[in-house]
Amino acid sequence: MHHHENSFSLAEVIKTLNGKPNTQELKRLAEHYPTYSLPHRKVFLEDFFYGLSDQEILINKFKIKGLDPNTFEKAKKGGEEKWPRHKSRGLLIRLLYLRLIFDSGETSTHAINSLTYRYGSQKAKDPKNSIRVLLRKKAINLPK
Repeated sequence: MHHHENSFSLAEVIKTLNGKPNTQELKRLAEHYPTYSLPHRKVFLEDFFYGLSDQEILINKFKIKGLDPNTFEKAKKGGEEKWPRHKSRGLLIRLLYLRLIFDSGETSTHAINSLTYRYGSQKAKDPKNSIRVLLRKKAINLPK
């Protein structure tokens, strides 16, 4: 199944993961990708898996960052409304990566190859590198 868009709906993510990730799995995500511990990211995870619309997710992001949700209209023009969907792709790929290396015992290289095959963006000059960057940037305690 090739999916070359940059975004995934909640339904697609849940289908790919065979259900919503449990608390433990989300904790593991935050352990290896500490940015998921940031308040607006934590709320994003909760909101996303709770099934809120992109717009609701965004308004909550504004609230938590102390921004006026009325600036929402401006943000929409700035493409900010796509934020939740763009985040969903990274979220899905990171969750799958952690499953592959920790639960299935795959090597990092093999995991990155299979995720590139499934989710590499054809727009990227080097799809494998963009997946690698997505998985490595701001990550901690991952096997080499």
